[in-house]
Amino acid sequence: MEEWSPQLHNKMPTIIHHIIYVDVIVALNIRKALTYSVPIELHNEIEIGKRVQISIKSKNYAAVISKIHTITPAFVVKPIIDILDARPILHQPQLDLWFWMSDYYMATIGSVMQAALPGALKLSSESYFYLSDSWDNQWDTLTVEEQKIIEALHNQPHLTVADVQQVLMKKSVLPIINKLSEKRVLIIAEFLQEKYKPKTEEIVTVSNTIDWQQIINDLERSHKQQNIVLAWLEMSKLSKMITKKELLKRADATTAQMQALVQKKIFIVTTIEVNRIVPKSLQMQSTPTLSIAQKECYDAINKIWEHKNTVLLHGITGSGKTNIYMQLAKEVLSSGKQVLFLLPEIALTHQITERLKHFFGPQLKVYHSKFNHHERVEIWNSCLDSSPIIVLGARSALFLPLQNIGLILVDEEHDSSYKQGDDPHYQARDSALVLAAMQKVKVILGSATPSVESLYLARTNKYGYVQLNTRYNDAEPSKITIINTKDASKRKLMHMHFSQEMLERIEQNMADGNQTMVFQNRRGYAPCLQCHYCDWTAKCKHCDVSLTYHKQKHEMRCHYCGYVQAVITQCGNCGGNDIRQKGLGTERLEDDLKTILPLARLARMDLDTARNKDAHQEILGKMELGVIDILIGTQMISKGLDFGNVTLVCIVNADQLFMYPDFRTNEKALQLITQVAGRAGRAEKKGEVLIQTSQPEHPILQNVINNEFTSFYERELLQRDQFKYPPFYRLIELKLLHKKEETVQQAAYEIQEYLKKSLGARSMGVSIPPVSRIRNQYIRIVLVKIKRESDDIKAIKVFIQTAIDHLVFKPEYKQVLVRTNVDPG
Repeated sequence: MEEWSPQLHNKMPTIIHHIIYVDVIVALNIRKALTYSVPIELHNEIEIGKRVQISIKSKNYAAVISKIHTITPAFVVKPIIDILDARPILHQPQLDLWFWMSDYYMATIGSVMQAALPGALKLSSESYFYLSDSWDNQWDTLTVEEQKIIEALHNQPHLTVADVQQVLMKKSVLPIINKLSEKRVLIIAEFLQEKYKPKTEEIVTVSNTIDWQQIINDLERSHKQQNIVLAWLEMSKLSKMITKKELLKRADATTAQMQALVQKKIFIVTTIEVNRIVPKSLQMQSTPTLSIAQKECYDAINKIWEHKNTVLLHGITGSGKTNIYMQLAKEVLSSGKQVLFLLPEIALTHQITERLKHFFGPQLKVYHSKFNHHERVEIWNSCLDSSPIIVLGARSALFLPLQNIGLILVDEEHDSSYKQGDDPHYQARDSALVLAAMQKVKVILGSATPSVESLYLARTNKYGYVQLNTRYNDAEPSKITIINTKDASKRKLMHMHFSQEMLERIEQNMADGNQTMVFQNRRGYAPCLQCHYCDWTAKCKHCDVSLTYHKQKHEMRCHYCGYVQAVITQCGNCGGNDIRQKGLGTERLEDDLKTILPLARLARMDLDTARNKDAHQEILGKMELGVIDILIGTQMISKGLDFGNVTLVCIVNADQLFMYPDFRTNEKALQLITQVAGRAGRAEKKGEVLIQTSQPEHPILQNVINNEFTSFYERELLQRDQFKYPPFYRLIELKLLHKKEETVQQAAYEIQEYLKKSLGARSMGVSIPPVSRIRNQYIRIVLVKIKRESDDIKAIKVFIQTAIDHLVFKPEYKQVLVRTNVDPG
C-alpha cells in the first residue's frame, strides 16, 4: 500500500477503490494518534490540519488530522463522521512541534493538543436526553426522581446533564439517567456543538438610485421613519459603514420602524462578520534610533547570524534591549516574513504592548489567556495565512499557526513562567528553539540575568553571545544599599517591618515628588496564624500547608487548592486563645505603611488585586499618571515595568528568597533581586535600591551589590557539576500522587527499585517534597539524573515509561497518578 500524497489524490479515478485512512489527534489523555477511515464522499475534502468529527465510546469529539494514508490497519477502524473545517486550522510545522513536545516531555499527544488549541476549537459532544416513543406511561414503575425527569421532558423537547442536575437539585445524576435508558424510557443522543460563534453586525446600506428629497417628503407623516433617514444621511458623511444598532440609537427609533423602511426598499440590512478585537486608532511612530552601544550590539547580532541561528543578548536592566528587538523585527517584517515575540507573562507587560502598537500598528497581534475563547479563535485565524505580522504573546503563543516565521524573540528568557506547570510540562523557551531549528529561523534570547543553562550554552559556543552593559541615554546605575535588620532590631530602629533608614528614604522620596516600589514576594497579610502557647499552626484541610491570613476579606486561604475558612480565635490543639500572626505578606506591608505614612497614596499589585482582565492595567495606568506614591507588590512588579519617576525600590525581606529547597534557589534569588532593583532610575533621575536582610554577607547580595554576575555564574557551575545538575545533567522528575500516604510511599519505592535495575545511580531515590499533600493527594518524588552528553536519553525515557506502565498496571496501584516532568524548574 502507498502512503497518501497529493499526487496519489490526483490519481483518484484509477484508485477510487482504495480506502483512505487518517491518523487524528484528539484532546484527551491518549498517547498516540488514532486511525479512522474516510467515507468516499469526503475523500476530496480531507487535508492535514483540518478538524474532523470522530466517535469514541459513543461520545463525539473534534480531532485534528495529522496524517493521511492508505495503509490498512491490523484492526477494525471506524469512519470519521464529518469534516468540520473548510481550511486547515494549523500547518505541518505546528504538528511537527506537537509530536516533538510529546516525545521530549514524555506527554501524551492529546495533552499537547489540549494545551495548544484555543478552547473553542476543542469540541466534545454534549448528551441530550429525549423521551422514548416506546415508553408505555407506567409511572408507578418509576422512582420519584425519575418521575421528575419525565415531567420536565413533557415541558421541553430534550434535557442536558445540567438541566437534569437543576431539576433534581443534585450533581450525581448519571446513574438515574442510565437506569431510565435501561428501562427504555429515555433515548440518549450525542451532538457536537461548535463553541466559536463569529461576532456579527447588521449594516444598513441603500440603493444607488434613491431620490432622497422625494423619500423625505413621502415620510412627512412618519416622523420616526423620517428621522432614521435623516440620521443615516448625517452618519454617511463620516463613515461608509453604518450599523443598524448605532443608527437606531441616533434616530431614537425602533426595529419595527426600521423594518418598515426595509420593506419600502429604501434601506438594505446586511449581516456581516466583524472582528471582536478592534485596533485603536494610533499615532504611528518610527522605530527608535539606536544608541551607539545598541548599534554595536545590533551589528554584532547580525554578524553572528551569518554562522549561528541563536544569539543570547545579555543586556543590563534599562539598557534598551526592546529597541534592538524592534529594529530587528522591523527588518524581518519588511522582508515579508513573520515575527514571534514571546514574553513570560503578557498580562504584566501592558507597557511594552502599548509601545509596540505605536510602531507596528495593525501588524501587531497580541495573544494570551486573558482573552476569551472567541477572541483567541479570531487571533488564531488571523495567523493562518503568511502575511507579515508580529505576534506578541506568552508561552501559548508558541502554538499559533504561523508558517512564515523569520524571527523568534524570547524576552526575559530566564523567567520560570516559560515552564508550564501542568501537563504537558513544556518549556516555551526551549520549545521555541526547536521550532526555530525546524524552520531555520533566527532567534534572540534576551535577559538582564540569563539562565545558567543559556549562559553555559553561549560560553561553550552553542549560541552566539552579545553584551549590552550601558543603560539607555547613559542613565547611571542605581545605588544599592544593604540594611542589616539584625543590627537595626538590636538598636530598636525597626518600625513594624521597616527599618528607620528605609522609612526615612521613602518619606524623602515622596517629598521630592518621586515614586517608590516596595517588594515582598508573598501575598496576603500573614503566611500563617500560630498558637503562642504550643506553636500549633492553622493548616489547610486538603493540603500540607499553613493557611494564609487575608485581613481585608477576614479569611484564611490556602494558596494551593483555594480552600477558605473563617479566621480562628482559638488553638485547635491546646484550646489557647493567644493566636498570633507569623510572617509577612504584601497586604500587611500595605497596612503598615498606611499607619506609618497616612498621607501616602498607596496601591498593591499581587494576585489578589490584579485577578481580572484589566485590574493590573488600571494600577499601572495610575502609576504612569503619578497618582500613586508607593506601589507594593510581589514579583508582578519586577517584570517589564518602566516608570521614569520611580527612583526608589525597597526589598523588605531578602532572606525569604534564599529559603526555598531547590537547586535553582540562588539563581532565582539573584535574578529576582536584580530585576526588581532594575525598576529604579530608568530615566534622568538617579535610582536607589534598599535591601533589608539579616544576612548582609550572603554571596548573592554581594554579587548584586558589586554587579558580579560572572563570579556567581562560575561558582554556580562548579556546584552544579559537583552535584549533577543542569546544565551538565538533564533531570526527569516522577511525581506520584495518591489519597493514601502508605500507598504512594510503597508505589514510589517500587518504581524506584525498578528504575535502579537498569539506571543504577542515575535514579536518585524517593523524596518527600516540602508540601507533601495537595488537594488530598499525598506526593512522593523520584528523580532521575541523565548526563547530557554521554547518556542515551531517548532509551532512558523509553525505560522510564515502561517502569510507569509496569507500576500502574498492578491492581494495588491502579489509582496512583504518575506525572512526568522533564527538565523541571
